[in-house]
Parts: sequence; structure tokens; C-alpha cells
Amino acid sequence: MRMLGYSIPVRMLGRVRKLMNIISELGINLVDLRVNEYAYATFKIREITNYITKLGKKVGLRIQFEDLNLACPLEELSTLTIRVVEDIVYKMADTINYVALNVGKLYQDISHIGRRNMFRRFRRRLQSLLESLRKLKVTILIENPPYLEGRCLYDSLDSLKALLSEFNLKLAFNVGHFNTYMDPVASLKELKEYIGLIYLSDNEYGLDLHMPLGHGSLPLYDVIKCLVEYRLDVPIILDIYDVDVLRENVNILNIILEEVLSEH
Repeated sequence: MRMLGYSIPVRMLGRVRKLMNIISELGINLVDLRVNEYAYATFKIREITNYITKLGKKVGLRIQFEDLNLACPLEELSTLTIRVVEDIVYKMADTINYVALNVGKLYQDISHIGRRNMFRRFRRRLQSLLESLRKLKVTILIENPPYLEGRCLYDSLDSLKALLSEFNLKLAFNVGHFNTYMDPVASLKELKEYIGLIYLSDNEYGLDLHMPLGHGSLPLYDVIKCLVEYRLDVPIILDIYDVDVLRENVNILNIILEEVLSEH
């Protein structure tokens, strides 16, 4: 199988040692650490990362600070949060394989000029952040958000591709997020050249629920088939909140992958 990973929910960071026994047993070789304000303030992320790498696993950071909104009109707030993000990455650059960023959202009920100013602000801050992080030679990805009621920093797949091309970025393609508002298979086909890794979870009713595979509306077989057909040899990271069904989800993924490969 392609490199298989698991994205550890913030609430599980305090039980990493116990969780790593399960992860190792299942053959998972990439651990995706969610880092938000609570995790940053509560857990010793650097120590957790060192522990995981000593077990022979690769580690990635998934930064989801609520205030890491690069379109935010409050310069002081956005600047402070960016400095915290830089500090985290600088301290851990020698042990992590990538940083996946959630870069924020636009605000509703703003004028055309206001929206244009937000895009300018967003690009300026993103450029500054990337220049800082790229000095560390860490792979940087942008994660697509779930449905945001028109407040996304891109308004179409073409504008998302333009954003990725402009800043020479890869996409952390969150299948579950796309499934909240558009066809995830069609989106995968359209964005295949930009994808650096896959986050995989199920959901339904347009809600970002991070459900176990097979429990929602995600066309999982078609997603895996698309990955195989386009030879997208990128990490697949299980992004489910319920750790108790992790084994079941790895088995489901393996079964479907075997079925798809047998057809090719």
C-alpha cells in the first residue's frame, strides 16, 4: 500500500504512547499531528514528535490555529499567530516531514473592494509566511476547508489551482471536506497534479463529521479507484475521530485497494 498515515485528534495527544502501540501494529508509518491553540498550550509537541520518530515513524504537522486567518483585518492578531506558527515549525523542522496549513477564510457581507483588499492581505501574509518556513526546507501544503458558505479563499477549482501554482504549493487534499459541498472524485481528477497527500474520512448531510469509512455518503471505492488509475503515489492519512474503529478502517481500505488493483 501507499504510505498509510493516521491523523491524531487533539484530544488523543495525551495518550500518544498507548495509541502508538495500535498504530505500529496496523502498519501505519506516518503520524499526522494536529496542532491548534489548545494543543500548543497543553502538550509538549516537540517531545511527542521525538518519541514518534524514535519508533521509526514519519511525522507531519497539521496546523489549524483558529486565528491563523491570513485574510484577517486585525494585523496584530494575524501577525502574532503567524509568529507562533513559525516558532513551532522552527523548533521541529529537523523531525517533521511536512506542514499542512489551514490558512483561514473570508468574511461575509463585505463589499467587492473589501473582498479584493482581503485577497491582497492574504497573499502578502502567505508570501511572508512561506518565505520564512521554506528556509527550513520543510514541505508545505495547503489543506482545502469544508463547506464555508462562500467564505473560502478560492471560489472554484480553477482559482484553487491558480493559488497553488502562484505559491508553488502542494494540496493536502481532504476528501471528506470536498464531500461536504462538491463531488470529491471529480475534484480529485481535476486537482491530481497538485496533490501532495490525501486526508480520508467519511461524512454526510454536508457536515464535516470525520466519520469512519463506510458510515457516510463518501464514494470510497471510486476515490481509491481514481488514486490507482492516476497513479497518485501520495500518503493516505486516515482522518477519523473514533480511534476504536481504526483497525476496521485500515482493513476496509486494504480490501478496497486489493479489489481495485485486481481490476487493473
